[in-house]
Amino acid sequence: MIISNRHKFICLNAPKTGSGFREKHLNKHADIHNDKLQYAEVRHYNVNEANTFMLQNGLNPDDYFWFTFTRNPWRLIESWYNMNGNNYCINNGRSLDDYINQNCFKRFVINRLNIRGGNNYITRNNKPLDFIGSLENISEDLKYISEKFNLNLDINKHKDVFKYNFKQIIKERKLWTEELVDTVADHYNYIIELKQYKFSE
Repeated sequence: MIISNRHKFICLNAPKTGSGFREKHLNKHADIHNDKLQYAEVRHYNVNEANTFMLQNGLNPDDYFWFTFTRNPWRLIESWYNMNGNNYCINNGRSLDDYINQNCFKRFVINRLNIRGGNNYITRNNKPLDFIGSLENISEDLKYISEKFNLNLDINKHKDVFKYNFKQIIKERKLWTEELVDTVADHYNYIIELKQYKFSE
């Protein structure tokens, strides 16, 4: 979560949707963000958590422009798997085969879907936020925010960098089954309909 009292905006950062990239550009224009020690826990606050935080700190949520970013849900799951796999293999000295297999991937997907979902970041009072960008179009969408609030952001293309690239291995090993594809689609149905996301290899 990034809040600017001067510009009256709040940016919600759902995990694995380019949070670090947005923070790099927006934190310098904000008063409340996770780079400040006293706000370290607010990084991935969802709508309800952010709303409560603002009220508790004397801020009127209705005075702010609310925006967030989404991501293709299947690619989001792969990114989570990629990050966790890097940590697992590097920190534990395990091989890729210990982590990248059908059973492990299925278990990971189901467990991940039981954790807070992306839908908690894109609607407020049963309505979409004022602006919903996407990681796939993050540079152009952040340019829109930059121009709207006259921030003069110098935006370069976002790129994830990991020691291992499990996303390609997931494709090669055909870890996505029809059942798992449909399970993710059911969980993220609102986002998929909103952004017209599709599963594709």
